[in-house]
Amino acid sequence: MTISTETSFDFEFKYTPGVPATRDYPGDGPEVEILTVRLNGVVIPIEAITAEQYEEMVQHVHEHYY
Repeated sequence: MTISTETSFDFEFKYTPGVPATRDYPGDGPEVEILTVRLNGVVIPIEAITAEQYEEMVQHVHEHYY
């Protein structure tokens, strides 16, 4: 028998707003950088997070904060 649970990470992030496009510059989209990840109060190294998990955290920031 296998039991699986889904646990959300607590994380801190840095948000850099995008630069709007001008006639001479194509502009940049907003950037999100995940700084610290915690699971039950324990710091998880960023290197231990999969690319999919990292992207889910970035999407969460875009959807819920900005």
